[in-house]
Amino acid sequence: MRRLVMISLGVGLAAAFSLAAFLLAAEPSSQPGEQELRALVPKIVASWESMDTAKIEPYYAADADLTYFDLVPMKYNNWAEYRVGV
Repeated sequence: MRRLVMISLGVGLAAAFSLAAFLLAAEPSSQPGEQELRALVPKIVASWESMDTAKIEPYYAADADLTYFDLVPMKYNNWAEYRVGV
C-alpha cells in the first residue's frame, strides 16, 4: 500500500511539474509581463486589506458562470453571490 502511494505521488508530482513547465514555456503574449505583475500585486493586496468589495471587484472576472471559493460557505456560484456573501 505504501509503495502504491509513493508511486502515485511521484507520478502526480511529475505531471504537475510537466504541466507547469509547459505553461511557462507557452506564455501567451497577451499576458502581462513581470514588471506589470510586480506593480499590480501590491494594488490587489491593498484592495483586499481594505475589506471593501468595491475596491476588490475590478481585479476579478464577474462572469455569471464563474465559481468562487472562500472559507465559508466555501463556494459561491458567481461574483454577485460572492459580493453579497463576503
